[in-house]
Parts: sequence; C-alpha cells; structure tokens
Amino acid sequence: YLGRAGHEKYLSTVYNWAIAGIVASFITAYICSVLLESAETGASRETIEGFTALTAVVVLLSTSAWMGSKAQGDAWKKYIEGMVGSTISTGKLRALGFAAFLAVYREGAEVVLFYQALFNNASGDIEMIWLGFAAGCAVLMQTGALRIPLRPFFLGTSLLMFLLAVSFTGGGIEALQEAEMVSMTLVRGIPVPTIDLLGIYPTYETLIPQLVLVLAAVIAVFYKRQSGKASAA
Repeated sequence: YLGRAGHEKYLSTVYNWAIAGIVASFITAYICSVLLESAETGASRETIEGFTALTAVVVLLSTSAWMGSKAQGDAWKKYIEGMVGSTISTGKLRALGFAAFLAVYREGAEVVLFYQALFNNASGDIEMIWLGFAAGCAVLMQTGALRIPLRPFFLGTSLLMFLLAVSFTGGGIEALQEAEMVSMTLVRGIPVPTIDLLGIYPTYETLIPQLVLVLAAVIAVFYKRQSGKASAA
C-alpha cells in the first residue's frame, strides 16, 4: 500500500520496526521457556501450562473473530488502508513504525502461545508438531508468490483457530485440575472418551466450557448471517 501510494520512503521504517517485532517475539519465547524450565515438576509446572493454554484460548478466539470479520476482500483492504493512512496523515514515522511493530509482535506472541500450548498438550508426539510446521512452510513457499484468495483463507484459518481454542480449553483446565486448582467431577452414565489431541476429558469442568464455546460460535454465525440478510434486503 505504501508503494502504491507513493510513500516508499517510509518502507525502511516499517522494515526496521518489523524486525524489532520479530526479535521481541524470540525474547518472549525464551522467557516462556525459562519459566517452564524453572518449574520442572509438580503443581507449579501444571499451573503455568494451564494458564498458558487458557491465555492461548483468549488470543485464538479474538484472532478467529477478527479474521472472520476481515474475510471479505473489501473489509481487509479498508483495514490496511485505514491503519496505514491514519499514521501517514499525522506525519509521525514513530506511529507508523509502532503500528508495524505491534502487527508483527502480535503475530509473534500468538505463535509463542500457540506452540507452547501445543507442546504442553503433545503427550510425547513432538515430532508431529514439527512435521506440521514443515508442511506449513512448504505450502507457504509454494503459494507465497501467488495471490491468496482472502475469503476462503480467512474463513478456514478462523475455523481452525476456533477448533484449537476448544481443544486448548479442555487441555488448560485439565492441567489446572492436575495442579489441584480446579475441581474434578467425573461424568457418569455417559461414555466420554479421553482424547488428548482434541482436549476432551470426561469431566464436567472441561466439557461444559467447551460446549459453551461451541454454542456461542453457532449463535454468532447465525446472528451474522441474519444481519447479512437484513442488510442485503
């Protein structure tokens, strides 16, 4: 957008602050790693893992909703132009740079939380996480130079993030149960399997929040469709 608007002189500011955002992301990952290593065993580690997963849930849900709202190409274009245009109009390079820093660091922090929660709930299948990472990089290299269809990409990513949020909700609460910070009430009479990959455990404390998230998502989708029909009419 800067190039099309004839503001190439601001590109170096964006790049420099974006690199700073990447460095800050690595620092955040290191701090998270040190915190987990300092709590090698016992309830303290389970507590950190539980709160990390639940924090990731909040981030994933907010990002999922945000990406869903930007699924239309026009909405995404207006967002970018509005964000950059407002900083250029003020003539303050620091504001533009800080916007770039926040954009990159927000993504970096999400990745840190996302992968930390994945590793915590991996149950020994660490190699599968790295295989998924390699597959994602391969797809990125194949399609990076092509125009990505925004609507299917944003909607698909939004759905995936929501499913991961549901999984992390169960895994985070289960970790807090192991730390004895949350009670554990087993579901009786209904055969509920334990599926670590999906964060499903046979306790009311894990299942009820997951069901609430699913119900809230269904209501949100229904409301959005009704609003779209009303605006179209």
